[in-house]
Amino acid sequence: MDKIIEQIEKIREINKQHKLVIFVGAGVSRNSGVCSWLDLVKDIAIRIDYNDICENCKMKNLICSECGETLELCSFDNYKCQYKRNYSPDEFLKIPQYFYEEKGEEQYIQLLNEKFGGNYTPNIIDDIIFEIKPEHIITTNYDHLLEDTKNINVSKYTIIKSDKELLTKPGKHYIIKMHGDKDDFDKCRINNIVLKEDDYLKYSHTHEIIESYIKSLLFDKTFMFVGYSLSDNNLKLIMSYIDYYAKSQGIKNRSPHYLITNKIEHKERDNKYWKNKNVEVVDLSTLSNFMKEKTPCELSIYGKPLFSFLTYIKNYNLPFYEDKKEQLKYTLLKSVNSVEPFNRISYTTLLSICAFSHGAELQNGSLIIFDETEYNNLLNILEQNDLDSLKIKNCFIKSGIYSIHHKSNFNAPLFYRFATDEEKTDELLNLSMMWAYPEIINRLPTINNKFERAYYNSLIFKTKDNICLDLLSNIEAEVNKRDFKYLTLRDKYEISIQRFNQFAIRTLDEYKYREYYFEKERKKELRKINDSEKSKKEVEKNESKLSEKYDKNSDNLKNEQWNKLNIFLDIASKESRAFESIKKICGNNGEEINKLNNLLLKHEEYYMRKSTIAKYGGTIYGDLFKLQAIVYDYYYFYKKNYLILDWFNNVSKMCEPYIKAILCTYYPDEYQFSNPAFGRTRVKPYPFNLTDINMIIRHVKYKDFDSWLSYYKVFNLSLIDDLPITEIFDNFCISIRSFWLTEYAEHINLFGKILSLIELSKDDCHKILLSFLKLVTPDDKISIAMLRTCLKALWLFVNKHYDADDSSYHQLLELLIDEYLLTDPLNMRNDYINLIHTLSPQADKKIYDKCCAIIDQNDSERNKAYYPYVFKDILLKHEPTKWSKWIIDNLEHNWTDEVFDYLEKKIIPYDEVVSKYFEDKLNGIKETPGVKTFPDNKSELINSIVILHILGIIPDLDNMGYLNQYCNEYAYLDFLLNPESFDYSKINTADYMWCNFIANDKFRERILEHKSEFWSKEDEKRIELGFGGPFENQIAYKYLFD
Repeated sequence: MDKIIEQIEKIREINKQHKLVIFVGAGVSRNSGVCSWLDLVKDIAIRIDYNDICENCKMKNLICSECGETLELCSFDNYKCQYKRNYSPDEFLKIPQYFYEEKGEEQYIQLLNEKFGGNYTPNIIDDIIFEIKPEHIITTNYDHLLEDTKNINVSKYTIIKSDKELLTKPGKHYIIKMHGDKDDFDKCRINNIVLKEDDYLKYSHTHEIIESYIKSLLFDKTFMFVGYSLSDNNLKLIMSYIDYYAKSQGIKNRSPHYLITNKIEHKERDNKYWKNKNVEVVDLSTLSNFMKEKTPCELSIYGKPLFSFLTYIKNYNLPFYEDKKEQLKYTLLKSVNSVEPFNRISYTTLLSICAFSHGAELQNGSLIIFDETEYNNLLNILEQNDLDSLKIKNCFIKSGIYSIHHKSNFNAPLFYRFATDEEKTDELLNLSMMWAYPEIINRLPTINNKFERAYYNSLIFKTKDNICLDLLSNIEAEVNKRDFKYLTLRDKYEISIQRFNQFAIRTLDEYKYREYYFEKERKKELRKINDSEKSKKEVEKNESKLSEKYDKNSDNLKNEQWNKLNIFLDIASKESRAFESIKKICGNNGEEINKLNNLLLKHEEYYMRKSTIAKYGGTIYGDLFKLQAIVYDYYYFYKKNYLILDWFNNVSKMCEPYIKAILCTYYPDEYQFSNPAFGRTRVKPYPFNLTDINMIIRHVKYKDFDSWLSYYKVFNLSLIDDLPITEIFDNFCISIRSFWLTEYAEHINLFGKILSLIELSKDDCHKILLSFLKLVTPDDKISIAMLRTCLKALWLFVNKHYDADDSSYHQLLELLIDEYLLTDPLNMRNDYINLIHTLSPQADKKIYDKCCAIIDQNDSERNKAYYPYVFKDILLKHEPTKWSKWIIDNLEHNWTDEVFDYLEKKIIPYDEVVSKYFEDKLNGIKETPGVKTFPDNKSELINSIVILHILGIIPDLDNMGYLNQYCNEYAYLDFLLNPESFDYSKINTADYMWCNFIANDKFRERILEHKSEFWSKEDEKRIELGFGGPFENQIAYKYLFD
């Protein structure tokens, strides 16, 4: 039985590679009532009274040695002699020839019509042949059973009955009637029929093109003969000329052809005979009863085994063994070879192989098997501890499954681990997760795997200096030397990786050009705004246009390259399902992303409504592990197979739903309405591990991450125990400094954000500060620009973890006092100012003098106002009188937000100078009628004045008469200056400024007197339904609800 299973598997593989050609003999048509060749020749022999066998039979007249009488032995069984019709190969051809010569062409045609001209119905074997979808079908039958089958696949085949049709009919797949067709049973076309001896002798002339075409298939196709017996003369004639031609042409390394027969009478002799002709005989008598039961049909005893065999060829999901454990072991062992070249396979590939009837899912590296029997079957296989079980264990580990688990509500959990943390370590991958780039660089020369070297070079250097491209070019040169006709599975794996990576690197080169051009244009825009108050909206708009232009070109290039790779992967995936994972990666992963987003929506219910519903199922982390299984599967597949994907947004799109799902686990109770009567879902926040941290830093945009934190109300994060965050960050800083790329600016900010959300010990905070100092301290290789890049990350960390007793902050402040850092007007301005303000207590006389020198050396009026504003805390600490006067003397050159800050912090008093400043600023704003600008500088200025008044810093607006002209435009001013005539229906509590007014004791009473003019039951309902903001809700519930 094992041999026939092996033969089925081989034929399946041949068919998957589009190399199978099926020869269909008379035995197939016999299931529809068509006579066999033997029956035809017997009937012809009777019609012409052909008895040569009987006349020459030695058994006919024997003399008894005892009595001397003549014995006619064949008469003992009523003349039913078993040798009477035992025709030789020659006779099979000569008997039809004799009939033709004796009876003439007309009776010859009449005989053929009588035997084959009836209306026969196709049988299920005809149908299953088309289900298999071979490349071609060749038949020696005259009937139309194949053409007349109802199977939809028949439309894919072109029917060829003659040489002329092979030349003129278009088609990719053929049904070749090599001995003619019953439509040829007339005087005009009878010469196309092959039956008698002359037909075979002249075949090379009458069917020259068909013969040549069939011979051409020998070079890369495998023939499978069905409906032929071992003694079938047609078969022997076909195989004789095929074998002769193959040997004469020197065709070597041919895969064997397959002859399917119901039984082999003389196994050793027959197998040897056919093996010499490069034919492997498939003995259908070795099919197990179980396999036959799995493929029931209503054919005769002769047709059933062939139907079962062909059904197994077609249906890959049919089991070979009745014992489910044996079947599982067989299936797993088969898969081991098909995934052998891969360093990592998708766990979904393994689950599809296992085909657990009750399902299974992956949770944090453990495979949860729902059915206990299926769990025990797998457990028994793994516990055999032989070579086969070791191969299977390694296959599971390769898919990211390190243990199996069965958990029942009624029984104790069952658990089996087959990999420890040490066993699943991938050294370079672990070093990359720890950001230990210098150590990776040291080890790369000792790595033999060129794909691994190329991948880690791309991870560290991207396309810098073409290091990775040079490595891939060398690999390509080696690959091109291979014979593509005889590629092994490993060859196909390596070609797939090589082509994928080469396309990826070339695409990254396009991005490299885009970045260069984009940065150059961006600098032009920044120079335009250095000495003005223009918003960064204009810069962002230009950046957006540039980005759209270059991303469009890059996407077109990437799509074209991916499509080329897919052609090769389509072929490779026929041999191993593992290639399907590369195919998915080449696409946009739309199906997977949709699945992840749907899971995210369900997962959010566990956390964002945990106080209002009791949701069961899932885990203590909701449905997080379902998302994790999909994303980790994708993430580790491309990393461990060295696919250069880290620099593409494909990874970001896959990671996004999972990162959101983690953040969702931190959603706080206070943002939910609680009703104990409805129960509560028991969940808890999920601690980040090393992989999660890497995904965020490498594949999430800072702006997106900040937005998600806001959406899920995340104010702190936790890490798994023993995660060496200080070591990781120190490695990160060293690697960033040593191997700087533009993208690392985003990485730095993300790491800074994470550090600002986690709790750290005093010692850890000091270590992280020292790592920051390693990163930003200038030397002969790294300039002060690195410090400017890190300003946001530094502020995020300092704002959370500043320790006034840590003397290292003095060193940081000293680095920060640099004129270069004062020249960025937009991106880092607030972060820089905040850092100076927070660290100013660390300033000594030396730092003070450095500030003064920067101010004194500058001639720009704007800078003489701006620089003191930035250094104000340091300057006022050392010489308050001098610098207070300086600030007032240069106030006209300060921006509005700077003056607002001075007033709010009471560094300067509100007086006529400040009032004149506001008036001049308002008068200086030029507007074009009908044109709105963003931001609206006039609106921002008036709002600042209003806030200062609410705060009591501007005690009275009466002396600011110039504001009256703006009352019609600005409702706030109209209310403040004309409270008696003001239209109170203009009040909108969704506007934070009106909430400020209501919260203020000075204005609340007057506003509430007119509540009915701006507040209604509809507003109350809106607030109750949760559509108000936090500040509006607070004001509404406290002052506006009845």
